[in-house]
Amino acid sequence: MEDEIREEIKREMVDFARLMYERKLTVSSDGNLSVKMGGGQLLITPDFCCFGTVLESDLVKIDFFGNVLEGSKPPSSEFRMHVEVYKRRKDVGAVVHTHSPYATAFSAADAEIEPILSDLAVFRGVVPKTTYAPPHTAEIAHAISHLVEDHDAILLRNHGALTVGATLEAAYLNAERLEFISQVTAIARQIGTLRKLSAEQLARLDAILRG
Repeated sequence: MEDEIREEIKREMVDFARLMYERKLTVSSDGNLSVKMGGGQLLITPDFCCFGTVLESDLVKIDFFGNVLEGSKPPSSEFRMHVEVYKRRKDVGAVVHTHSPYATAFSAADAEIEPILSDLAVFRGVVPKTTYAPPHTAEIAHAISHLVEDHDAILLRNHGALTVGATLEAAYLNAERLEFISQVTAIARQIGTLRKLSAEQLARLDAILRG
């Protein structure tokens, strides 16, 4: 039964990885995704992996220290960022790291994603931005540590974006939603003055969404 569950998770990871590539949420070998397993373990995409051609056999099972437990390829060098999320958020079952154009542009610009869309209520009205940390280093884990406890979407300064969810589907949908919000915000800035939602309006939307 455990083997069947693991194989199903692998199929799901490949499906969403390819969907991310098709929707241009990632490019070349940039980005990574993972799913938390039991016993302090996770399945993660390998280093230098193109999501457009990733296979189930490419996925790597590791422990929270990065030790390879299953798979023939090295895990993503940014696995520490994923581990940090799982340590701090017991409700999170999957992590998605994207390099989508608009969200990445906001990560590199001296501008914030303004609360002009009701969609932003999903992220409680705020998408925070980390301090800069070089890719492929342990510094990225430290950069997100104080933000991920309260946010399901984070901009990695001059790098990309990180989204989380209870399931891989939820984490992916948050990544797709973040890119849409970023794109509309960028376009709206070009059209004219932004009409921001108030804190009260966002709070009401949040209450509606969370029942």
